[in-house]
Amino acid sequence: MNKRMKMAFALLLLLLLPLLVLADAPVLLVQLPENAQMVENVEFDGGDFIQTYQLEDGVTVQLLRYTGFSMAIEDLIASDWPLNVRCEISDMTDVIGYPAQHAHVWQLLDDGGYPIRADEAKGKDGEQMMEIDLILVHVDTTTLIYQDTYISGQRGDMVLPIIESLKVEGGESAEVG
Repeated sequence: MNKRMKMAFALLLLLLLPLLVLADAPVLLVQLPENAQMVENVEFDGGDFIQTYQLEDGVTVQLLRYTGFSMAIEDLIASDWPLNVRCEISDMTDVIGYPAQHAHVWQLLDDGGYPIRADEAKGKDGEQMMEIDLILVHVDTTTLIYQDTYISGQRGDMVLPIIESLKVEGGESAEVG
């Protein structure tokens, strides 16, 4: 791991340390680029939270935790992206020993950047398409969610290493090592 990545990971751990100290439930850790800016940190009663980061290239990354709540990835898509053009769902081998599901969702946007329903899977000239990666990990009675969003064609090389860096910290049956 190069020095920049170690520094970014250490910064992320420092940002998440207050949540780890106060939380009995597991959290999803991810290595973000050094230039990632936290734009939202919402903590709910019971330890649930939403953290949102903005990356330099326009990618937005969210980390969410819901304790005592189990959710299927299809339900998350139907709830958060009901107007989607299409989605592809696949099982991930695992995230530190926990089963996970990955969905890639395509969402058509209007001129103002708001989601709209599309008649076909491809936008017309001048229409923008947003892409969303969703990863759900169930740990004990907790649902951990990773979500990134970006305009089609603007993802760059940044998203895949972030997804590959996902780790689960905590949980009764967490593996150590």
